[in-house]
Amino acid sequence: MDKKLRLFLIILFTFVFLTRFSLSIFSPLKFWDETIYVNLGRNIILFGEYSFSHGFSDFAPNMPLAGFRPPLLPFLIAFLSLFTFNTIILSFLMSIISALGVIAFFFLVYVMFNKNIAIYSSLLLSVLPLYVFWGSKILTDSLFITFILLSSFLFWKLFFVKKSGLFAFLFGLSCALAFYSRYSFIWFIPVFFLSLLFKDRNLKFLEDKHLWISIIIFFVFVGPWFIYNYFEYGSLLGFLFQSKQALARWGVDSLFNYYKDVKENIIILLPFVFLGLFYKANNNKNNKKNSVDKINKINKNKLNNNNNNNKDINGHTEKNAKSFWILWFIIISLFLIFLDNKEGRYLLPLLPSICVLASLGLNNIKIRKYSYYFLLVIILFFVVVNFFIFLNAFQEFQYKDENCFFKTMNYLKNSDANYVITEHFSPSYFYTSKPSIRADNYTSIEYLLKNVYQNDTIFYYYVDGDWFNLKKEELKTENFLIYSCEDQEIYDLSSINLAE
Repeated sequence: MDKKLRLFLIILFTFVFLTRFSLSIFSPLKFWDETIYVNLGRNIILFGEYSFSHGFSDFAPNMPLAGFRPPLLPFLIAFLSLFTFNTIILSFLMSIISALGVIAFFFLVYVMFNKNIAIYSSLLLSVLPLYVFWGSKILTDSLFITFILLSSFLFWKLFFVKKSGLFAFLFGLSCALAFYSRYSFIWFIPVFFLSLLFKDRNLKFLEDKHLWISIIIFFVFVGPWFIYNYFEYGSLLGFLFQSKQALARWGVDSLFNYYKDVKENIIILLPFVFLGLFYKANNNKNNKKNSVDKINKINKNKLNNNNNNNKDINGHTEKNAKSFWILWFIIISLFLIFLDNKEGRYLLPLLPSICVLASLGLNNIKIRKYSYYFLLVIILFFVVVNFFIFLNAFQEFQYKDENCFFKTMNYLKNSDANYVITEHFSPSYFYTSKPSIRADNYTSIEYLLKNVYQNDTIFYYYVDGDWFNLKKEELKTENFLIYSCEDQEIYDLSSINLAE
């Protein structure tokens, strides 16, 4: 790898890290799921349990079991909590992971095709607004994308470049980490299987000892999770059943839920994706010039001597590489279409395939300067979209509701409250460290106050809606006070004008 390429990777890594980390700083209000994962990680250290039994809860069946939430991120947070508990450090770490994912993506495409396509693809992924936004969050998304790209790189090195026991071990380990990051790793099993099937048009790959080494390593690392689920749920796949039930709670969403993110991230790339479907290996002089690099120089003789089925890295395997990304695109698209709960961030696993196919299309343009112009226009479009994302994040803290919420949480954190009764039970626990009690209606609040927590000193209750609509006769108790974030004062039931 030459100095210019190393410099490009350093700049790319720095850019991705800084954009994600700065966006996380500009977005002080954490999402619901962010608080869930952080609370789970913190409670692993405090109580030695992976559950919703202490301090907060979630909208899920089989409470307080939390197996439907992938465990890698909470356990990573728990490990960091041994040294310090700081959300800025967590955001710093997630931004690093997001940047490493883009670098892994570069090397994956580089080993499959050539330098030009690797540069195009990594640049596109680095500026895609969907990846910028979710890469700044303390969520499983960027963690999963990074490990699935690393797994794909090791898969390609193992089965298309050079078979190695080390690569087999690392591939199995990386797949296990991707699984622990997000259970949608299961979607990618058909991608790997069909890529091996199309490679030689037969099932001889099932006789490959390296494949079975990887499978064994994978189950060695994920086996404890299945055993845990058997004892907790009574089924090895209990986490999947709970996950399905949790998603069913929201019903079946329309495909239109994807529209906004498709419009801002994918539509502009579709013409080049279509053009990329007609990409041919070594189809022009520039491609021939850039496709050899050091991979062929180092591995050409070894590949010919040790594996007759692997032709040169830029001929036979480039065709397989294009098939790999087409399979990725089709299979993940099908899962996304038939998924009941549809959120924009679920499109993230689809983005690498779109970036590669679009880059193949750009590389297919015979007049090289035009491909640069098109790439520049695409990047500028994404820069504009990202500008408004940053602007919205910067203004977020000035919004009345968010400001009020932070004032309330800050007051409760420093109060003498034993518990917080709130509909924001996970964020409340995240910001105040006070155990939160889920109460969905005023009747349940009355019951909790009078029958369960009647001996505790004080409660505070914060809602989005109009708490003045509480009826006086429903909450005749001395240990229930209301904090008004607008007035920054405490009101008891005798001092406010409740609805009669």
